[in-house]
Amino acid sequence: MDFSQLDEYIRGSRLLGQQGFTNQQTHISSVYIGQNRVIKIKKPVNLGFVDYSTLQRRKHFCEQEVLLNRRMSHGIYMGVSSLHQVGDAVFLDHQSSEACEYAVIMNRIPEDLLLDKLIFMSVSPGHLLDGIIEKLTTFYLEAENGPNIAYHGNFSGIRKKTDDNFCIISHHVGLTLSQEEYDTLVIVTDALYKKLGSAFDQRADGGRVRDCHGDLRLEHLCYMDGAIHAIDCIEFSESLRCCDILNDLAFLLMDMDYLGFTEFSAYLERRMLEALGEEGGSQLVAFYKLYRAMVRAKVEGLTIQDEYIPQEEKDKGLRRARRYIELALHYGDEMARL
Repeated sequence: MDFSQLDEYIRGSRLLGQQGFTNQQTHISSVYIGQNRVIKIKKPVNLGFVDYSTLQRRKHFCEQEVLLNRRMSHGIYMGVSSLHQVGDAVFLDHQSSEACEYAVIMNRIPEDLLLDKLIFMSVSPGHLLDGIIEKLTTFYLEAENGPNIAYHGNFSGIRKKTDDNFCIISHHVGLTLSQEEYDTLVIVTDALYKKLGSAFDQRADGGRVRDCHGDLRLEHLCYMDGAIHAIDCIEFSESLRCCDILNDLAFLLMDMDYLGFTEFSAYLERRMLEALGEEGGSQLVAFYKLYRAMVRAKVEGLTIQDEYIPQEEKDKGLRRARRYIELALHYGDEMARL
């Protein structure tokens, strides 16, 4: 079935007892939001770092998404369902025809319980920050590690990730950043590798590279039933999900800086470094924040080029990409002064 046709069928359907769905799209997923249920479908794309090009791969990664996200959340991920076309309609788990697609089924999280909204609205967000600290500290200390994971975060592992990231972003020169900005960020990154050098291998050998979240941002954290939950971890790439715990943490700190919560970011960094026994880790965190800002700039650049994304959303994506580039340049300037 054509992806745009599937989109039309789902929007107007009453699947899962919903009265129709609104739709949100990323560069790799199409998410249908009902009154209290969510249907998340993976787009048939191969972007190199993510490959959803076949139906079987999309089914596999739907299953992985549910399995991995249940590590840090409870009662949100319901399971995986198959979608079936019958005439001009789409049904879930219908046995009379072959599956045309697979989807992750979730309970809908109220928007005002997502932390990017909740922290902004909260008069005293200290308990939320402390909840994040408790959640992440427990998760990082218990997360799987070992030789089969460590190499993803050693010097060659992280170097490949930043090189791959810059390779994709090079195609966005003239769109989201200038050639001068691109060259500056490459030079700064190379200089930081020379400065930090052996730290990456030492930390990998010391068990600090673990099977983490991979996309830890405030919009992927929520506060429900008196607890912090994390959703939307990276399921499509073990290489991108398995990383230094400070790399994983830096994504959240960068996101808080991006949203203007710089004081909260500084508080969270200080407390998390203490809780993890990483008091000397500030330079590495700063390096990883620069890397994560560039990851988000890459994602926004890919979103802008997606034919299924409405022009209004592409315009917003361009503005976001510019802010990430500016933030990365800011981190580079800060690192030069350390």
